[in-house]
Amino acid sequence: DWREEQKVERPKQPKPVKPKEVNIKDKLSKFDTSKATAQDVINLGKMVSQKHDIINLIGNKDELVKVLSQYREVGYKIPNASWAEDSVKKNKEMIQGAFDVYPSDWGKMLKDNNKGINTRKIKRGYFFGDAAVTGRPLKYAKIKNPERYITINMNGVKKTTPFHEIGHMVEYFNKDAKRLSNEFIEMRTKGEVEEKLNDILNVRCYGREKAKKDNFISPYIGKTYSNGSTEVLSMGLESVFEPTEEGQYKGWNYETGKPVWATIKDDHEYLHFIIGMLLTV
Repeated sequence: DWREEQKVERPKQPKPVKPKEVNIKDKLSKFDTSKATAQDVINLGKMVSQKHDIINLIGNKDELVKVLSQYREVGYKIPNASWAEDSVKKNKEMIQGAFDVYPSDWGKMLKDNNKGINTRKIKRGYFFGDAAVTGRPLKYAKIKNPERYITINMNGVKKTTPFHEIGHMVEYFNKDAKRLSNEFIEMRTKGEVEEKLNDILNVRCYGREKAKKDNFISPYIGKTYSNGSTEVLSMGLESVFEPTEEGQYKGWNYETGKPVWATIKDDHEYLHFIIGMLLTV
């Protein structure tokens, strides 16, 4: 039959091989933060960010907690006895709200270091790790054993402050968090020199404060400190959990005469680093 002769044997097509999915939990269990580099943290954060579409969960604390809870315990209740005398009620509530969505280990840093929290009302928030202090210039609070507390002072209104200042607390207690944040800065600002923040941002509120601006969503991320502290984790945490509507002030456009704003969604590498830090430090 001529039709039989026309039949051509078609080679069998191999079945497509699906890429092997990385077991993130297994990778985390083997992750040694003390030996990790900033790039290691970024790579890990990228895997989790892509798997859970983190970029579309920014500011959604409930959903972020659901994701983080798959990899480590989340939430820490500050004991009533751990608050310093005369701590401001509204501040206490806001700080507790941040600890509710942060890794439990971050809250346990207080217990492990035999520290409580002192919080007073002040115009511009700040963290101080060595004692209970009030106002600026720093003065010891008139309480028993002020050295048994860290200080997170804030105005009780600005929602980003507790998320930001706890980031400084983590760097203060965890040497690897501080080291990795500095590595991230060095990686991003190689070859740059410090500039005055007032000049970078076209403002007059930062005094002598300096930064290496890179292309960060805010040049403040690159602020330099004599004691090696950074703004990397703090600015990232507030940008993930409590982003403002306009984002971070990135600088001034002199051509248009308008400010430039950016969010952590505009800097994927930074976002991945922060997610990686939430998982590992």
